[in-house]
Parts: sequence; structure tokens; C-alpha cells
Amino acid sequence: MSPSTAATTPLDVVCPTRPDRITVSTATETKRATLYLTFRRPGSADVRCRSITVTLPVGTGATHLLSSTEAAPADDVDDYPVDSAGTEWAVERRTTPPTPGAPGEVSAITFTCKPATASGDTVFGANREFTLILSRIPVNRTAGAARLTVIVSTSTNPTGTPQWQDHTIDLPPVEKAGNEFYLRNFSSTTPRVGHDQPATLTWEGTPQNTEYWLYWDEQSVKVTPTGTPLTHTTAKLTRTTTFVLDARTLNAAGQTVHHYHSTTVTVAGPAIEARTLTAGDKVDVQDTFVADRTNNGRTWANAALFTGEVTIG
Repeated sequence: MSPSTAATTPLDVVCPTRPDRITVSTATETKRATLYLTFRRPGSADVRCRSITVTLPVGTGATHLLSSTEAAPADDVDDYPVDSAGTEWAVERRTTPPTPGAPGEVSAITFTCKPATASGDTVFGANREFTLILSRIPVNRTAGAARLTVIVSTSTNPTGTPQWQDHTIDLPPVEKAGNEFYLRNFSSTTPRVGHDQPATLTWEGTPQNTEYWLYWDEQSVKVTPTGTPLTHTTAKLTRTTTFVLDARTLNAAGQTVHHYHSTTVTVAGPAIEARTLTAGDKVDVQDTFVADRTNNGRTWANAALFTGEVTIG
């Protein structure tokens, strides 16, 4: 996810995530995510800032980002403020309610960032950036879209007496994908195609959090299937070809796991390439037979039947 705010807000913010596609947790595994919220001025005018507040929704629903359990409490999130100008920022966190009786009572966790300067504020000038990194976020178990709440307290008067205003920045939601994986029924819609014709490959598989690679002969390509079932049209085929589908997913340790299926497409009237060809009875050529004396070797025909043109190289 790489959302950006409109230019009318006092500060611009982008929020990529790691991994790029966040997956939900399961009953046996807590999936974690990292947010990188980077703030900068949207135009040429300097912006004075005294605080940046980011709130993450906590709960079990589709619009909540993280869960709160004994094993993974809501405040089990690491925060790292990074300022391109080297200014130190203090980060205060609080939960809603402030003193929950149990982890399940938490509905939000808020991070308030303030510049640790003598004046209690700082100025966003040209090329100035502040990034709040929130890592080890325990993602809940429900796929959906979670919205963060971002509020900045700023003044457009960077040198005189500040006139502070709080502004809420509207970010696109953080998408949470289901973590179920499946791959089945890899085949061609027609198991036999004509010479120099493509094949249409179909399969059922996880559309989220999966990369698909197709291998055949000595070639490979990353494919982006479409439709239901997932569909990919190959290049034109001149000979019978076996395709291997490699579905790549990430495990909890961030390692790539490969899942393979294969299918073979037969080509009518295929081109044949062979180093040695032995016929026990006869070779019947319907069109043209070409023999090449490679490296000044000898090519001969003893008792063979050719019904078309014969060319001896």
C-alpha cells in the first residue's frame, strides 16, 4: 500500500507497509506487519509542526488492524521515529481505554510524536522528512480494510507567533488479505492445439499474496493471471510442451515457499528437433525432406520412401 494525501493538507504523508501485502493471523500463528509513515511539506511553503498523532484501530473485525490478546497485546508494537534533519522526537503511546482491565478491552492504540526541541516544535522545510516506523504489529484474523487516524498539529506561520490548528489527514485503508493458500486443477482448456497456436492455461489458486511463474522448455516468465478460474494464454506452440506452474508464497519467517503443478499440451503436426533419428522400417515425408552434411560428414539414404520433394544439402 502506498497512499498519499491531497496537497491541501498541511503535511503530506505516504504509508507503505512491509510486507507489501499484509496477511491476517491464524489461531496458531500471529502475523506481524510494519508501517512506515513519512511526513513532508506538500508545497514550497515551510510548515511548523508541534505534534503528529497516529491511531491504530484494535479489535477483531475487518476494519480493525491489530488484535489484542494475552499472547500479542496491543502495546506490543515497536516505534522508531526518524528525522532527516537529525531532530529527536519523543513518542508517547496510550491505549483506549487508558487502563484496560484485560487485553480484549482495548479498542485503539495511539502514538503521539513531539519534537524534543526547546520550543516544542519544528519546521518542515525543503526536503525535510519525518518517518514514524511502527513494527511488530500483531495483525488480527479478519481480512478487510483498516483505516488509521492521523492528526497533525501545525502552523503555516513558521517564524512569527504560531497559530496552531489540528488537521486530520485522510489515508487510504491498510488492506489485510486472507492467508489461506490453495492451488489446484492446473490444465489447458484444450489439451491439443494446432501447430503455431497458443494454449489457454487455467487453474484455481490464491489470488492474494502469491506470485505465479510459468516454466516450459528453457524459458520462464512471471504471469499475472486473470478471471475465475485464473487464466493465462501462452505464446504460440510448435511442438508438444509441458508447462510447470510455480506458485510462490512467503512463510512466517519471510522465506519463499514453492508449490508446483504441471500440465502437458499436445501440438498437432509438431516440429521435431532431434540429434539422432532412427526408423526401424521407413520414413514417410509428406512435404520436404532436407539433409545437411554437417562438418563435411556423409548423409545417405538406403531404402527410404519420400512422397514429396527431397533436398540433400
